[in-house]
Amino acid sequence: MRDGRAGPTFQTAGRTVWQALAVAAILWSIVDERVTISFGLAFFYVVVGSAASDLVAMGAWSTGSWALVDLGVLAILPVLSIAVGATVAVFRARV
Repeated sequence: MRDGRAGPTFQTAGRTVWQALAVAAILWSIVDERVTISFGLAFFYVVVGSAASDLVAMGAWSTGSWALVDLGVLAILPVLSIAVGATVAVFRARV
């Protein structure tokens, strides 16, 4: 337990910047969807790579589900970014 919370958290200042950039990339999909897709893939790599290594280092894979919930919450924006970019790309390909 860190700072009195129920479970571990992966929300750090660096990840907050990534999340703000992910929201900006989703909005940028109006102009160019390729940026949104590539940023979503890069952000997903950062989330999965760093958070999963933190989980292994803490031994949280076996101690509880809070770490997995945090990982799932962090993966929402990258997956949303990839999905929005792909949807816009398909729409523009049809037009």
